[in-house]
Amino acid sequence: MADADELDEIVRRKLGALISRVTQEIEFRWGDECLPLPRILLHVLDPVEALISFELQRIKNSPTWEAAERKRKIRNLMAMR
Repeated sequence: MADADELDEIVRRKLGALISRVTQEIEFRWGDECLPLPRILLHVLDPVEALISFELQRIKNSPTWEAAERKRKIRNLMAMR
């Protein structure tokens, strides 16, 4: 199971790849006529980013997450011995 920082990095990487793909597709299909489209895309993605950040924080603060993190830390300590 990934820890909070790893999950955050995975989400950021996947969103970055998605944004890049969409932007490339827009530029390929519409060329110079697409200038307002990336702005629209950013406008749409801002609430998505806020929602994902909120959900990640909620997950990180959940009792299930905390229990999983404790188990992971104990396993890591045991593996070091």
